[in-house]
Amino acid sequence: MKRFLNNKRWDIIVSNKAECMPEWDWYTKKNNWIGYHLWYVESGEATVETNGRITKLLEGDVYLFNLLQAHYCQHNPDKPLTVLTVYFRESEGLHQNYGQHLGSTKLIYDNPMFVRKLFENLRADFKSGNREEALIWLNAILSEQLLQLKTSEVSRIKKIVNSINNKPTYPYTLSYLANQCGYSINHFLRLFKQEIGVTPMTYCLQVKMNLAKHYILYSNYTINEIAILCGYKDVAYFSKQFKQLSGMSPSVFRNAFMTQPDQTK
Repeated sequence: MKRFLNNKRWDIIVSNKAECMPEWDWYTKKNNWIGYHLWYVESGEATVETNGRITKLLEGDVYLFNLLQAHYCQHNPDKPLTVLTVYFRESEGLHQNYGQHLGSTKLIYDNPMFVRKLFENLRADFKSGNREEALIWLNAILSEQLLQLKTSEVSRIKKIVNSINNKPTYPYTLSYLANQCGYSINHFLRLFKQEIGVTPMTYCLQVKMNLAKHYILYSNYTINEIAILCGYKDVAYFSKQFKQLSGMSPSVFRNAFMTQPDQTK
């Protein structure tokens, strides 16, 4: 979890306090912003419409906007909105994955006043140039949502691992696996290596070679036949990859580790 809450995940663009005029409304697509907008309602009443769903906001409420979605916001002019706001994006290199990350939602907290203090601390540190401190406050505000996101990402990687284990001879490509997760190639690579310890293609090769070892030790197939069973058209290339992972050729491996008949009987 500590790795996932790395402060470098976000870039805070601006943090301020907005006091809305009675005639105020906001259609988010007019700004052409990307990333996320986060509100703490200090006072007033408002509604947020997203994909036909209307959410009412009152004093003490927190709302997270994923700006890939279109939102229409308006408030009660008799109770105009005052909000503490944070506009932030994912760090460079991660921005292509917005759609797979935090969704637009009203965030629920047990202690709204404590959350307000987090917003105030964030705003103060951002205004004074303490970006790293501001990011710590942002992560604190989003901690529960980030935990849910982390769980979702781990689940997607586990599904990919299960697919590879179940079909080790399939001709996987990096782009195919990333697409199955719904991530960009770079983001998928980072997540997979973070969770599994090796790159996706290295893992595919390891699983395929484990299958080859099983055939070598527990079948009468020739090395050429085993190469074909493992999805290789070129037995020389199969032998080369096998040796890279096991330190010996398939035939040497068979001679070294194959169960020998019990000579005592």
